[in-house]
Amino acid sequence: MVLLIIFLSLAVIILLARYLYVKNEIINLTRQLKEINKNKSDNKVTVGLLNKNFEELALAINENIEIRKQAEARRLKSEKALKSAIADMSHDLRTPLTSIIGYLQFMKKDNTTEEERLQYLNIAYQRSKALEALLNDFYTLSLIDSAEYEINLEKLDLIRALKEAIVERHSEFISRNLEVNFQIPNENLYIIGDKQSVDRVIGNLINNVLKYAKSKVLISLNTEEALVTLKISNDVESLSSEQLERFFDRFYRADNTRSEKGSGLGLAISKALMEKMGGNIRVSMVSDMLSMCCEFKKL
Repeated sequence: MVLLIIFLSLAVIILLARYLYVKNEIINLTRQLKEINKNKSDNKVTVGLLNKNFEELALAINENIEIRKQAEARRLKSEKALKSAIADMSHDLRTPLTSIIGYLQFMKKDNTTEEERLQYLNIAYQRSKALEALLNDFYTLSLIDSAEYEINLEKLDLIRALKEAIVERHSEFISRNLEVNFQIPNENLYIIGDKQSVDRVIGNLINNVLKYAKSKVLISLNTEEALVTLKISNDVESLSSEQLERFFDRFYRADNTRSEKGSGLGLAISKALMEKMGGNIRVSMVSDMLSMCCEFKKL
């Protein structure tokens, strides 16, 4: 009987010690969480109790902290991108507007000749057309982003669409003295796409080539089991991995000059349209050749 009492007493003491240890561990865990929340730190919680359930709880808490950390990083990145986009949009709108106002003021001067007025009017008109194109790009991108934007997916001959786009811009390739090579199969290549969207994507890629290619252009079409890949490559100045990563960001220009070469929206529009059609667009660089690859669903 005495031994039983001693045994039970020891068991109670052990259980009590265990209880106090677990309680202390819970208090410690709570304190760590309060500190993390208060300081908004990325520290992970630690547990001193060798218990599977406690270790799983700490792991789940740490995973939640990591998810929150990543969400916060995405939020900050999104805010930064939005601020940058607003600044770039303001700059891109202000530049042609300032130019238009300036030339109109020149026209109002008493000592301006009729010939000069006509010249200033023509320049102001060209700047207004550039502004119109910029606003159209803004509007197009906002439409594509909306859930209500509809596309008409149908059977399209990609080779025909590509040839039509190249013929239309043929004189521009010649004026730029660009050496253009083609790797295009003779047979028709049919894809699933929206005619207007496909034409817009190809047009945007050709625009990019005509603006930034130094001397060489390679246009190719390749087929895989379920995909048709349009690849347009051209030689450019060296680009960093960060520049390539941001290639499809809105308003982004790799040269960072904010020149009048474009709005920085063409490739963003192309990416949005490709995704709407269930395709993909990506960029890569090997040596001095920049390649834009569009992957369409093969029919």
